[in-house]
Formats: sequence, C-alpha cells, structure tokens
Amino acid sequence: MAARLLAGLDRAFARFLVVGALGFLVDTSGTLMLAKGLGASAWLARLPAFVAASWVTYACHRAWTFAGRGSSAPRSWFAYMTATGLGAGMNYAAYSGILLALGTSTAAILAGVVAGSIVGLGFNYWISSRLIFR
Repeated sequence: MAARLLAGLDRAFARFLVVGALGFLVDTSGTLMLAKGLGASAWLARLPAFVAASWVTYACHRAWTFAGRGSSAPRSWFAYMTATGLGAGMNYAAYSGILLALGTSTAAILAGVVAGSIVGLGFNYWISSRLIFR
C-alpha cells in the first residue's frame, strides 16, 4: 500500500518523505533517550535530537533525494541548516503546544514530535527543493 501511495508522488518528494521518516526516527529516539533514559527535560531533550536528525537528513538529501543538485557541500550544508532552523521554529512550536496541553509523558512527547514533524514537512520540502538543492 505504501509503495502505491509513493508511486503517485513526485520522485523527489517521495524520497524526501523516506528521508524524513529516517530523520523522525533519529529525532524521536534521541528525544526519548535523553528525556526518559537520561532524565533530561523533555523541553531541552528535543534540541540536540533535532540537530542530530538535521545532520542525518542533510546527508541523505544531498546523496539521494536531490543527488547532483545544489552547490558545494559546505555551502549547501550551511543553507540547509539555516533553513532547517526556520522550520525548526515551527516544528518546536507545535511540539511545545502538545507538551503544554498533554504534559511530558512518553505518549505526549511522541505526539509532539509527530505534530512538529508534520508542521515542518511542507516548509522544509519547499525550501530544500526550491532554494537549497536546486
């Protein structure tokens, strides 16, 4: 079913979703490991987890999603991280809203990461495909 759904999408967007799922796993597992495993604040745990996910998604987008597009690695990395920072603001606002409403249980943290990821998805694809990896 997922393969049929992805077949109807633009190839780059389908790849963007696959890489985004990988980034989601890095973000979620990092956030939960820091917050629940090491006892860090759920508010602060999200920040290093998001940065790690951004590094992973940048590398995958450069090598696979937008292969052969964009400028040099240092320049596109800087542009990607800057743009991701803007998307992160939207993402973190949604995450924070969920935590404020539901608390900091494991389920609330997961819901917050999901909500933030959905909010940032459209913005991050648009800016990546139009400005960073063009």
